[in-house]
Amino acid sequence: PPWAALLIPMLLAESLALWVITKQLRYAFLTVFVFFTCCTILITYRMTFLTETVEIVPGKQMLLKTFAKVSMFATMWLIIIIGMVHRAPGGVGKDFMKKYDVTGACFAVYVFVLSAMEFSLLRQPMPVYSRDSFEFGRVAVYSASAVYCTGLLTLVIMWHLKAQKLVKGVSTVVASSMAIGKMIAVTIQPNLVGVDNSLASLYLRWIVASSLLMTICCPYALKPVYVKSSIQLPKNASITVVSYCAVILPLVIIASVRLVLEPLVGLLTGHNSTAFYTTSPKFSEIIGYSSALWGVSVLSMVNHYLPNGGGDVWKRVAA
Repeated sequence: PPWAALLIPMLLAESLALWVITKQLRYAFLTVFVFFTCCTILITYRMTFLTETVEIVPGKQMLLKTFAKVSMFATMWLIIIIGMVHRAPGGVGKDFMKKYDVTGACFAVYVFVLSAMEFSLLRQPMPVYSRDSFEFGRVAVYSASAVYCTGLLTLVIMWHLKAQKLVKGVSTVVASSMAIGKMIAVTIQPNLVGVDNSLASLYLRWIVASSLLMTICCPYALKPVYVKSSIQLPKNASITVVSYCAVILPLVIIASVRLVLEPLVGLLTGHNSTAFYTTSPKFSEIIGYSSALWGVSVLSMVNHYLPNGGGDVWKRVAA
């Protein structure tokens, strides 16, 4: 009988209540197992005979049923992350998880998977059996506003965990960069006229934008060096500063000019738009914005890594 399936949702509610009350990670895993059972039954019942496919990565299609299973596993992963945060003190492996920032790494993986799934849905047209057949091929099943909401929510959650000292700075930078890069890619892609609007192009812009943000913010993961002048600067610190300011940062900025900086500057200045007449930003403008970004990044790096002095030469160059 149909009411026999009610036992599984009741078990899910019971395990969830035990988890919330006791804050023990074992009940979080129990919730994950019961959630897996409920979702497996629902997916099998609703999507077994559907033949629609979703492009999850460029050139790779998967059935809608498989995509639903990926969503289910991503949600299970999120429940485990919440269990790591919402946990009773003194649990087994707490020191190990804090030392190696397991929670932050898991959250960064979730942000990566979530971004990939959102990109796939952004390029997926409304199915034939939708309420309004006119929407087929014209409206996507996912909107850019939802991408902005999940990106902003990711930033709020990640920086709140950082403020509570539940995650470390490296994982915060990685997850935040991927979230902001996702929003930048979604902002650029639909507003450009006459460019490749494929899923591969969207992935590429996201990877380049995220890499640029990670490069700009990664110096904050370094331990500051307290010296008064550049003469007293240790050799390894000098190599770090020169490698970052003269090699790594310029290369990443140059690689991001065509895919991220140029279209983003065009949108902000009104050059690239959906209007009939569109013009690209001038080469001198792109050089100016890129140089300004390099200067601000260098000043930020030097002020954090060499707070008491030692980076006066780079400060003058960046200024």
